[in-house]
Amino acid sequence: MIARKKPIEIEVMQYNGLNHSECKAFVGKALQIESIDDDGAEYVLLNLRLTTMEGVMMVKPFSWIAKGVKNEFLAIDNEIFELTYDLL
Repeated sequence: MIARKKPIEIEVMQYNGLNHSECKAFVGKALQIESIDDDGAEYVLLNLRLTTMEGVMMVKPFSWIAKGVKNEFLAIDNEIFELTYDLL
């Protein structure tokens, strides 16, 4: 048997490593932002943790955050996103 994914439109946002505030506004309380303050570092590293239906996922820079058909969120690696989706 062969199946094809139904063509549906979903909302997405790409995390570029700097736009954590915009990602938080898009996702809401399902996204937790943790800062890692390293003594003497020139910048503060941020970890983004996304609560999904499957558990907690780390959102890496250049990954995409997608809002599914049931208003659930998931993180998609950029390479997988480019193979699977077209931006409209």
